[in-house]
Amino acid sequence: MLFGRDYWRGLADWLKERVAGEGKISPEDLNLFLVTDDPKEALGWIVEARERRTRAFRAMNAAGQATR
Repeated sequence: MLFGRDYWRGLADWLKERVAGEGKISPEDLNLFLVTDDPKEALGWIVEARERRTRAFRAMNAAGQATR
């Protein structure tokens, strides 16, 4: 999470245009962070990421239990 759009805009643009544009990272990698000025958006993004991680963890554990 990068808080402060004006402050982080240059880095985010560089990552998108230069690094992803040159194929050094996947365009999907740009979804690994959020640049925002909105505390509610930041909180929502954190909560959603936690929920995805929890679902993935539960699925991984369920798959491990099924193989035993």
